[in-house]
Amino acid sequence: MFISCVYIQQEAIYCIKVNFNKEFDEVFVKKELELTKIAEKNKRIKKILDDIGVNDPVYEPEMCSTEKPEMLLTTTDEEVTSVLY
Repeated sequence: MFISCVYIQQEAIYCIKVNFNKEFDEVFVKKELELTKIAEKNKRIKKILDDIGVNDPVYEPEMCSTEKPEMLLTTTDEEVTSVLY
C-alpha cells in the first residue's frame, strides 16, 4: 500500500515536471521570437535615426544568463581582469 502511494506521488511529480518543462520551452521560444522582432525593428530605428542625424542609443534587450544556462559556462574577454602575457 505504502509503496503504491509513493509510486503514485512520483508519477504525479514527474507529470508536473514534464508539463512545466513543456510550457517553459514554449514561452522560451516565444521570447526568442519577440527578441528577434525587436532586433529587426531596432535596425529600422537605427537607420531612421542615422538618416535624420540623431545619435541616440537604442535599447537592445537580450536574454540573461539565468535564461540561457549555457551562457554561464562561457567567459568573455571583458570578464578577465588579469593581464595577458
